[in-house]
Amino acid sequence: MNPLKTSPGKNLSRWITKAAKWLLPVVLLPGCSADQDGRQWQLPPQISEISGLANGPDDSVYLHDDEIAVVYQLQLETGAVSTVFQIEQPVIRGDFEGIVSTAQYFFLVTSEGVLYRVERTGDMLDAIVSATVIDPGISDFCEVEGLHERNNFLYIACKTPYLKADKKNIVLLEYNLETNVVTNEIRFDFASLSLKKFNPSAIWLDEQSIILLSAKQHKVIQLNWSGDKLLEFKLDKGKHPQPEGLTIMNDRLVIADEGKGSGGIVTIYAELPAN
Repeated sequence: MNPLKTSPGKNLSRWITKAAKWLLPVVLLPGCSADQDGRQWQLPPQISEISGLANGPDDSVYLHDDEIAVVYQLQLETGAVSTVFQIEQPVIRGDFEGIVSTAQYFFLVTSEGVLYRVERTGDMLDAIVSATVIDPGISDFCEVEGLHERNNFLYIACKTPYLKADKKNIVLLEYNLETNVVTNEIRFDFASLSLKKFNPSAIWLDEQSIILLSAKQHKVIQLNWSGDKLLEFKLDKGKHPQPEGLTIMNDRLVIADEGKGSGGIVTIYAELPAN
């Protein structure tokens, strides 16, 4: 295990226990009336291949397409969806697996670990933009799926590590936005977490803990920075056909699923689902 030099914190009890006001979805799916069961809504058909989530302003989230470089914004209060930007015209195609929004930039990451950096401007409604392409050189190290930013570092989740020594580890990479290099490799071994397997699809973290979602295992886990497992729960496959994105927004757990041919599904939980 190679955790960062950060003191372990308490559990994120705010979004486990605090009730939140549920918001009407774009299309409310049946069988989702109880707050503790989560509310789900289905996005328009053209937003089917959801892959990543990031927090936006004014109780909104950014989400992006898996196969093309298009970023959308979902207003949680009204359910309104708008296109923020696409990269180039015709749009860049690729295997996009995570999104980050900072004060100055948007970042998208591909499964090969290539970063697309887009500068934020005042008017980004249905914009066509250019991107700076950054290759940190990790394509031979792992397949990437998941991206988060904290304190001017990007945290990149390895879905599938390629090194034999890492086959039984969860591996996260810390990328310094000032020096543009990977500065740390963070490892948590399965045995210490009582896990047989875990392939991350999304990552969210703060100074207290790390939350990881796995589409393959249909599971969410929460760790502290010392590598202790705080929580683990399975996702209902009936409600989550292919969970690919996760964020914590205003004390709520938000999960995005691919739509498998129809609009993607967004679920909001005021507290964690039962095991």
